[in-house]
Amino acid sequence: MELLRYMMTEDRKKGVVTKGRLRLSPTVEIGDATRVVVRDCADASDWLHYTHDGALEDDVPGGHHRVDATVRPYSGSWRVERLYIDQVGSC
Repeated sequence: MELLRYMMTEDRKKGVVTKGRLRLSPTVEIGDATRVVVRDCADASDWLHYTHDGALEDDVPGGHHRVDATVRPYSGSWRVERLYIDQVGSC
């Protein structure tokens, strides 16, 4: 969760918001009653950065990012314990 907070904080500091469709197709790599490891190639190629007034910041779209997540049961629900989002072009 620190990674997501960091990314949103940095965007806020820059005064930008990200808009666009994120396409996900996660698969379970490892799974049992205590842990599930999920892998995806997140397609953020439709994402663009906009300023808070709605103007396009740049015309450089996102791309494909390898995503690995580990989730574990906690108090009756599954929660993300570890999340790794790799750089553009990593898958």
